[in-house]
Amino acid sequence: MECNNDMMAMVLGNSPRGEWQYVNDAVGDAYGGEHYELYGMGFMEDATHVYFAINTHDMGLNAGQDTISNGRTQYKIGYGDLLINTTGTNLATANGNLFGVHFGANSGGVTQVGLYGNVTARSVGGQHVSSQATIDGYLRNMPANAATSANFFGSLSRETGPSYFDPTGFNVIQSGRLLSGIEMLTPNQLQGVGYNSNRFQGGTTVAFRIARSSFGPEQSVPEPTTILGLAAIGLALAIGKLRKQNVDE
Repeated sequence: MECNNDMMAMVLGNSPRGEWQYVNDAVGDAYGGEHYELYGMGFMEDATHVYFAINTHDMGLNAGQDTISNGRTQYKIGYGDLLINTTGTNLATANGNLFGVHFGANSGGVTQVGLYGNVTARSVGGQHVSSQATIDGYLRNMPANAATSANFFGSLSRETGPSYFDPTGFNVIQSGRLLSGIEMLTPNQLQGVGYNSNRFQGGTTVAFRIARSSFGPEQSVPEPTTILGLAAIGLALAIGKLRKQNVDE
């Protein structure tokens, strides 16, 4: 997220309700080491909800909650927000017309956990580590590697990802209209709706579900192909975590 340590996109396909879709993110493309590694994402919808699962090495929730200690701001860099794009354009063009899910504390513009509509996104990478402020900075810090190129950004390659994520690398919700809450899911609850807990190698999976009705009648999610039909990219997740930095207020 906030340092663009690792980024991932997921393109939704035509799968029946109740069937999970997965995407693997490249292993070894996390700036700063495996602690910041994204391994993949899963998506599923049933008659009443849509489900999201994000697998990482060991990142817990709320790692990005900034605190004040002895008059200094301690920046703890954690998850970004899940950005859902149904417009058929890249993030820069779609900005202001996105859905977004804020599921853990970060340095973005919203604090309440939930689903947001009419989202304007931004990047906060530069306020934490200047060299990671943009996608170009992330790519410079992670030299090209044939083993990671094809799925460097999950469903997108190292070559195609930057044009979708936009050079600035939007990674948090700056503003939006709160549409609903979300329900966090335990590993047992995930398995209960058919999630394959052996699909990815990471030790931590953050998962939640959202009522389909929360997206509104004009943007409901009746089938995965609705998103795919309207957009080249269904879901974009930008997360990261680097190191604590103490910065004067």
